[in-house]
Parts: sequence; C-alpha cells; structure tokens
Amino acid sequence: MDEKPKTQDTETHPDNLILVCIAQMRKGKLVRRLSEAMQEVIDAVKANGKTGRVTLHLDVKMAVGASDEVHITDDVVTKTPKPDKQVSFFYLNEEDRLTKDDPSKQVDIFRDRQGNDPADNAEQEQSEAQ
Repeated sequence: MDEKPKTQDTETHPDNLILVCIAQMRKGKLVRRLSEAMQEVIDAVKANGKTGRVTLHLDVKMAVGASDEVHITDDVVTKTPKPDKQVSFFYLNEEDRLTKDDPSKQVDIFRDRQGNDPADNAEQEQSEAQ
C-alpha cells in the first residue's frame, strides 16, 4: 500500500474543511476577529433587545499563473442594533407650521380671560399712578 502522507495544512476531512481553513487564516487572527465581532454584537443585542448579525465573507480565487494555489480573503461584517432614537413631536398650527404648542389649547398670552391686553392695563395703571 502506497499511502500519501497527510499534512495538517493541506489535507483535511471535508467535514472540517471550513473550520480548519478559518483557524489557519491570517495565523489565527481571523478567529480572534470573529470572536471580537460576536462579542460586540452580543453586547449591543443585550443592551437593545434587538437583532444583530455577524457575517463572514470569504472570497476564493485561483492564484494567477498557478494551477494549484488558491487565494482566500476574508471580511468580517457586523450589524449591531441601534437604540431607538428619541421621538420629537410637534403640532401643526393653522398655517401648517410646526409648533410645540397644541393649537387647540393655545391661549393668547398677551390677552387676559376677558380679551384685554395686559400691556394696556399696565400703561393705564402707570398713568393713573402719576
């Protein structure tokens, strides 16, 4: 039996191919980056209660001028959930302009309940006092 010696780098069981490949990419730095990305997403999911995502993209291409060399590049992408933004609400006045005051409950601050302008009363009181 002439059996070809197996090497750890080049021959792996097909079921483990992706795991071995990822573990060896960039001397283990890809696994570290994936772990960091996963923790980043977990922290954001825990804080917001929303869904996050870690995506690993692997681009595989043949090396130029080589029939037995494959180049693989990786890209780790995270999508962390964002907290809900605070909502600001406004009303529309009679001219369809934004206002923070409810137009249906708006009181003319320059008039008292009888419809008199307080400024007129103040001027009148000043002239009477002199």
